[in-house]
Amino acid sequence: MRAFELSQIDAQTVSNLIASVTEAQAAQFCRTCSGGNPRCHDGYNGHYDGWSPAIGRDLTTHFATQGITSFSKWGTSSGNEFLLDFVLFEAEMDNGNPRNIVRTILGMEVEWDVQVPDAGSERDFNKLLCFNAPLKVFVYTCAARNRFSFEISIEQRLRQFDGHKEGDEYLIIEFYWRKTSWLRKKRLFRIQNERLCELPKLK
Repeated sequence: MRAFELSQIDAQTVSNLIASVTEAQAAQFCRTCSGGNPRCHDGYNGHYDGWSPAIGRDLTTHFATQGITSFSKWGTSSGNEFLLDFVLFEAEMDNGNPRNIVRTILGMEVEWDVQVPDAGSERDFNKLLCFNAPLKVFVYTCAARNRFSFEISIEQRLRQFDGHKEGDEYLIIEFYWRKTSWLRKKRLFRIQNERLCELPKLK
């Protein structure tokens, strides 16, 4: 078996890549935008189908230079969903194609327009908790009236979960609409000494 040098994917880099995705980039992937709706992503019409593949493409393109491959339901890299919406992994390669996975290094779930309560989003967040990777990312939007309660519920679930591994990190990114543009709120948690600790704010 080939000896692998383990890649380091830091949360700040991933956060920057996700935050750098623009409305114009998302519109390239959005069927509604291509149908002539220029304000598809303005926070009111609820068409988010362009954001996910735009995020997946940027992450895949960036980390491909490090020999890291992705599984995604949005058609990036290997082109297939594997357990979560988006997974970065290291693998033995066979003629440019991943053969045996050596380890997963990032797992991500993306939930647009979360309702509270929302059984589907809760299920997917639980999937993310159980996934084995050193960095787990949850990206979401929800209605303004539910922002605070949903954020609290995420943190409570993180603290209740008893299957964390030492050193694991959880990056939570909320997209929210304010007046004329999308903003992002980012929180990073790490398991230190068997406790969930929130780290200083990301840039």
